[in-house]
Amino acid sequence: MINVDIARRLLDFDARIGLPQLAKSQLEGAVALHNILTQKKVAYLADEVGYGKTYVALGTLALFRHFNPNFRVLVIAPRENIQNKWMKEWRNFVTNNVRFSD
Repeated sequence: MINVDIARRLLDFDARIGLPQLAKSQLEGAVALHNILTQKKVAYLADEVGYGKTYVALGTLALFRHFNPNFRVLVIAPRENIQNKWMKEWRNFVTNNVRFSD
């Protein structure tokens, strides 16, 4: 289990969007999702369009990778355009939002 203060030292959700309240919400979401998955092994992420579900998921994955370097994930995307979007967002997230190098 981790808390928001630990995650804040590792991830910067405000680096690109410049909206502190949304960044705070995304960070809290990533921590909550990480903790739920750690305890229950399954979780469901749902929110309004434009609230950063992709970045919450990417933040959660980054946290798992930091604390468990052998962690693996499979992202299933139904179409090529969604696959390309995820690959682009992952690169952007790692470049701009992750504060640690693994």
